[in-house]
Amino acid sequence: MISLSHLQNLIKKYFSQRNLIICLTLGSSLFLITSLTRKINRSIVNRKYHQTISKLHTQRNNECEAFIAKYSNTIAKELQQKILSYSFVELSEKLCSNELSSVEIYLTYAFRAASLGRSLKLIADIDLESGLKQAELRDLERKKDPKKCSSIHGLPISVKDHITCKGLKTTLGYVCNADNERWDHDCCLIDLLRNKGAIIFTHSNIPQGLVLLL
Repeated sequence: MISLSHLQNLIKKYFSQRNLIICLTLGSSLFLITSLTRKINRSIVNRKYHQTISKLHTQRNNECEAFIAKYSNTIAKELQQKILSYSFVELSEKLCSNELSSVEIYLTYAFRAASLGRSLKLIADIDLESGLKQAELRDLERKKDPKKCSSIHGLPISVKDHITCKGLKTTLGYVCNADNERWDHDCCLIDLLRNKGAIIFTHSNIPQGLVLLL
């Protein structure tokens, strides 16, 4: 092991005081330049992400407001309040008895997601028009053969943002994934739900990376 005194002698032998000062100065300068470069790069990346998020929020707000304006008069407010007060089982029973249609239930929850869900930042992604088409199809299927309809047939369901779902993007709560393309296929869970007649139309937010501190 090299002693401290031996190390000091080596420094005196091979490094003059002037050279030592130059080395320290260059080292400090390199450290400052590296730190500044990282800070600038981080600022550029953050600005890019903010621009992406702002663009997506604007696009989603326009889509939601257009959907509400287009279909708001198709279902009465009183009926919407009744639908929101029903449990899952009650909604299923009223679908089976033809007291309610899938379109009425879907529009009620779509309006809820597009207004309250959007304002509270609960929505990761949403496809309102596609959901409405699914609801119309479910009503036709029920009229054609009601005995083949399951208990979730024609009911709108939201799934968490980490689940692969056709027509929706998956971000896992990360800003860097906000500009991802929407999936062109379903995972096995969503495939099972669709086969049972469920209407999947929105991804709800999750803790970033599915990490939650209790």
